[in-house]
Amino acid sequence: MTKTLSQNHTLRTPSYLIEYAFYGLQFYLMLGEVLGLSIPFLGAGVLVVLVTLSFMHAGARGMGLIRPIAPALTCALSTIFLQLVIHEESISNGMMRSYVTWAWSLVVIQMLLLRPQFFHRFAWVSFFLACGTLPFIKVYVSTGELTRIGATSGVGLANPNAFAMWFGFCYVYFLVLGLETKNYLVRVVSWSAALLSCYFVAATVSRGPLLGIAIASAFAFKNVLKRSFLPIITFLVCLWCIYMSGIADELIGYYLERGTEESGRTYLWSVALERMWEFWWVGVGISDAVIELPGSGYKTNPHNGLLFIGLASGIIPLWFFITYIVRVIRGALASSHSRTQYTAFVFPLTVFALLEVMIIGQAFMSVWHIVVFAMAISCCSNPVVRQES
Repeated sequence: MTKTLSQNHTLRTPSYLIEYAFYGLQFYLMLGEVLGLSIPFLGAGVLVVLVTLSFMHAGARGMGLIRPIAPALTCALSTIFLQLVIHEESISNGMMRSYVTWAWSLVVIQMLLLRPQFFHRFAWVSFFLACGTLPFIKVYVSTGELTRIGATSGVGLANPNAFAMWFGFCYVYFLVLGLETKNYLVRVVSWSAALLSCYFVAATVSRGPLLGIAIASAFAFKNVLKRSFLPIITFLVCLWCIYMSGIADELIGYYLERGTEESGRTYLWSVALERMWEFWWVGVGISDAVIELPGSGYKTNPHNGLLFIGLASGIIPLWFFITYIVRVIRGALASSHSRTQYTAFVFPLTVFALLEVMIIGQAFMSVWHIVVFAMAISCCSNPVVRQES
């Protein structure tokens, strides 16, 4: 293992036990409730232990390692403070707890990126976890013209959009892995997993994630056009065969049907901006950061990460979150010049992740978002994430 920083010899790589415990926690959060394994506060307790162990392994340099994600941590902490003190929210509120777990997850993942090949193992585990939810698929919408799937209540990917985003992450990862590898067996396995993931994204009929993987795919292909045309032709031939087989005809019909629907985001964003302007200093509080859709009476968040933070907590947390996103973008842009084992993956995955932040209110708290953003930030910062095999 070649290390790019002179001080790396003073740092301790987190134990493999911490990484495996982290995967076990993701399994529990994803499927624990539906399998009857849910225990109150177990997930939070395990996260606290993992944070503590991570700092113990990092030693005196632990605080320096989390400095690149300081804006995100400050965003979480300032949000929690404002909600508790100004808006008198209860810490038992589910959205409040999500900010706490987001902050802890940021720290644990930042430390785990010190482990060689962590990202690749995480991506494979994420794929198998997503596949583990398939026995619990249910139909969310079923009409003569449209069918949408998601997971049943109690599964971590119950919402169709969350389901689509998770499989979208898997798709982009396996697409890039297939393009980058020189091993034909790995390429076949990777693209098979990518096509399966793409199918489940399409089956949710969630337009945002599907558009996201299309744009991310364009950037992934851009990286290999300079080196080889054969992998692209092979992948496009596979897509053509699927299309000609008729397997996708029904799904295409569903998207044509949804294309005539109004998503509601134009209304949600305009109302959110108006309310943000009125309560720009401290926001309206997490419980009130919802907007009622006209006609239906259904209340939902603004479906945009920036608007959700600004509406709920005001300008201070929003400023720190924007700083965090700017660091992510800078890292993604610098990724082509960083010589790491993850270089080819950073930009396409960051593009996909950022697009989802813009259309889903709390998407940035999902574990794969945290991993992708931490990887991107590492491309223009000093932490030991920049290790190569």
